[in-house]
This record gives sequence, C-alpha cells and structure tokens, in this order.
Amino acid sequence: MALTGKVPDHPAQFSPSVLVELGRRLCPGEAVFDPFAGLGRRLGALCDRIGATFEGVDIEAWPERDFRVSVGDATDPASYPPPPFTVVTSPVYFDNRISTDYVSGPRPTTKLAGRHAYGISLGRALDARNLARLCRPGREAAHDESHGQAVEHWPGRVLLNVDGPIANQWCAILVLAGFAVVEVAPVVTRRLGGVANRDKRAAHEVVIEAQRMSGR
Repeated sequence: MALTGKVPDHPAQFSPSVLVELGRRLCPGEAVFDPFAGLGRRLGALCDRIGATFEGVDIEAWPERDFRVSVGDATDPASYPPPPFTVVTSPVYFDNRISTDYVSGPRPTTKLAGRHAYGISLGRALDARNLARLCRPGREAAHDESHGQAVEHWPGRVLLNVDGPIANQWCAILVLAGFAVVEVAPVVTRRLGGVANRDKRAAHEVVIEAQRMSGR
C-alpha cells in the first residue's frame, strides 16, 4: 500500500534532536519497547547503534515499518513483551492537527500536497481504536483515561517524547498510574512551517523520564 501525500512516510517521527536526548539515556543491552511505534525505523536504528534491543507495536499497519514493529493495541496487555523493558515512545499529541485532521481519511477532492496527518499518509480512515480519535478539545477526559490504560502496562522506566504544551498533561497521566517523574528535559526541534496554526505551536518538545514507584 503506497503512502498518498507528499509527506514522505509517517508524519510524526522522532526528531533528530529528540533521538540525541533519548540516546543519552539508553544503555547497551537495554530492552526498549515502543507501544506507539509508528514506523519504528528511527528508534530502531538508534537502538541498533547503542546496542539496545528494540520491539514495538502500533495500532496501524504502517507500510515499510521496521520488521520489529507489529500491529497491536497499546491498551491491550497482550501487545506487550514480558518485562523487564524500558518504554520509549511518543504517543499521539492532544489538540494537534496531525492527530485530529482526516481521521476518516482523505476525501476524493482533498488536496494532499503539504498536509501532515495520519489519515493523509495512510490514505484511509484510522483504526477505530486509534487514540488519535480522542485528541480533540472537549475529549480530554477520554484521552487521558485511554492513555492511562496503556500506561498501566508499562512496568518500570519510561522515556516519553511529547510537545511542550502537553507535558503537564502527560506528567499527570504518569503520576496517576503510579510513576514518579524524574526529569522533564526540553528539546529544541524543527517546527513545521507553512501550516495554519504555526503561531500556536510550541517552541520545543520535551523528553519526560519517569520511573514506576515500588509497590504499584
């Protein structure tokens, strides 16, 4: 299945500067699992360079994904390998047009050039279980609850990449699930230009490091 727009593949992959920050925090031999893996190619390549092992799942069957990424549901415990492993991931972003636009896929009349959205790149409707469907304003409670169901299956250390404005939202999700936030590290990344809401976009992303507290 070919990708449809001028987006080269997955529209929301790890930025190079985020990969540098993640690489500082991973060790040779560490088992890495990404429950929102997308293509998984950039994180998989980072793990290969470091000497860490890599696996992942994504709710969508992305073409040309890393061979170590399977189709699976981050909220389903059956999608996870046996622990121990470190979760390294970048989930769908709340109130971000890559997540919220074209969840039913492009229409026949949609102009595809320059549009960045999961449904545009896939060329079809998102899976009914795709949590991007919960990323619209007014659905905060459903978004946080559903992502919390995924976090419940994360056994130990977490390295989470999100946009700056939703860092506090994600810290709250992690704490509610029994994690202690170790650090929130800002990372300067290249921002999309030429988009309608560019003035509202954050100047940076963050990597949140968290650790599950004992007894949970």
